Amino acid sequence: MRLLQALALPANEGGRSESGWSNGDLRPLPPHRRTWGTWVFVSWWSVFMFSLTNWQIGASLIALGLSVWQSMVLIVASRVLHAGLAVANGMPGGEWHIGFPVFSRAVWGVYGAFLPVAMRTFLGLFAFAFNTWFGGLCTAAMLAAMSEGFRNLPATFPASSHVTLAQLLGWLIFNVLMLPVLAVKPERAALLFSTFNAVSFVTLVSIMIWSLVAAHGAGPMLSHSSPDMVSGSHGWIVVKGFCTSLAVLMAPMMSQSDFSRFARKPRNQIAGQLVAFIGLGSIMPLFGCLAASATQKIWGEPAWNPPLIILQWMARDYSPATRAAAFFAATGLMINLLSLNTVESGYAVGMDLAGLFPRYVNIRRGAYIGLIASMAMCPWQLLATANTLVAVLNGFAIFFAPICAIQLCDYFILRHRRLKLSDLYHPHNNGIYYFSYGINFRTAVAWAMAWVPLAPGLARTADSRYAMRANMLVDGIDRFYALNVLFSFTVAFVMYYILCSIWPLPRLGEIDTEDIFGTFSPPEAGMLDQASDQSPDSPSTSAKDDLKVTASEKAPSPIQTQL
Repeated sequence: MRLLQALALPANEGGRSESGWSNGDLRPLPPHRRTWGTWVFVSWWSVFMFSLTNWQIGASLIALGLSVWQSMVLIVASRVLHAGLAVANGMPGGEWHIGFPVFSRAVWGVYGAFLPVAMRTFLGLFAFAFNTWFGGLCTAAMLAAMSEGFRNLPATFPASSHVTLAQLLGWLIFNVLMLPVLAVKPERAALLFSTFNAVSFVTLVSIMIWSLVAAHGAGPMLSHSSPDMVSGSHGWIVVKGFCTSLAVLMAPMMSQSDFSRFARKPRNQIAGQLVAFIGLGSIMPLFGCLAASATQKIWGEPAWNPPLIILQWMARDYSPATRAAAFFAATGLMINLLSLNTVESGYAVGMDLAGLFPRYVNIRRGAYIGLIASMAMCPWQLLATANTLVAVLNGFAIFFAPICAIQLCDYFILRHRRLKLSDLYHPHNNGIYYFSYGINFRTAVAWAMAWVPLAPGLARTADSRYAMRANMLVDGIDRFYALNVLFSFTVAFVMYYILCSIWPLPRLGEIDTEDIFGTFSPPEAGMLDQASDQSPDSPSTSAKDDLKVTASEKAPSPIQTQL
């Protein structure tokens, strides 16, 4: 018990309630912590748009048999849909200033919410491990450009270890560099990540320009048309390509409230995300295709991965000029992965662990726990030997897309954007979000109905024994699985609405009679007050007892709203 007491967050840091369902990073954010304007949202999502994953998305689509321009049409279309999903899924955070773990309690129930949060934690830890490994490779390339001695380090370890001494040193250094970046709170990270994004953009554009200049043009890939196919087969490939592009960002779509809650005003997230997704999100894959096409002309094979381009530079010419170019390019890519790993993995895992263990973990502690856990996972071994696991992780979008759909149906269609914040922070059975034994079984059933039919397709992609089989049944499974994100999203939305029509959600429209958390600004309080006659409500005494807000977390002048 003494150990647990020592590990618990101090009250002035976490502001936790006695029930252990809340801390300072889970409570609705007060106005002084909501610092993000439109351009911060552009910068924040630019971290994803400038990522190597977005740069290489064209490779996945072209590998299916699509041309560059067909791939770009699908990418632009998916980015438009991404922008809409990000804005819509971010509205609970923008309007009520709560993150994904807390909003999940409204959708899944106060106990049921542990499932989606645990799933995202699981995926986030693997993303943490893989991103740190790729960042370590960029760090090793940077050091190889600096020192010929480092470049020629002996492998030292046996081949079965799947790692060299240089790679291991680069990985360890990258993990150390992560420590100060993870210490920065999200609401204070705008300038840091704007700087990182500028470096990332200049680096990637410079690599593209070098490729085009060295190849004296864009190369052959851009002029190639897709191979001749039966029209029906080509149609399925287009559908599969569209779903592949959609699936890439389904996890951050689902948990968008984690970051939209930092918006000064709900509308700040809208314009910023439209610019980031539709503009930058479409341009960077095109740059990746241009660079790959040019390198195909230069080396005979397209180089989709920028770190491989840098290694090719040094392998072919280790002159001082080439080493300088490789050093700056590798440094830029390392910074790119520092920012991506912090946002996609560090903050996300930190927020999830805070939701799972609010008495002991806040965002910063959770991020450091995630970093330590990712190091213990030995990512080089996972990438080299755990092919089935990696394939399953790539298919996780079939689990997250239906959660996105259920969240949208619940918040916009059924609840009409009204939440009772106080009932999100206690497990008492008189709370709105207790449902049955703390679980909203409507959500669980709709979610399962959306992904279970796709399980055979996921198994086929994950297991090479099934992937080699070809018959009419297998072909049907493949085509059905090509619809993965679209199917699971649509089924979950429709089934959740039907189930809630048969078994209506309790006490729809209720909200708190007072601003318990000191979270609303005067204009927000006024807007809530205009709706006061529509849904009178009185907060439960037990909820109030569990929701004592510390003075440091309250706004200077608590705003009372009569609703």
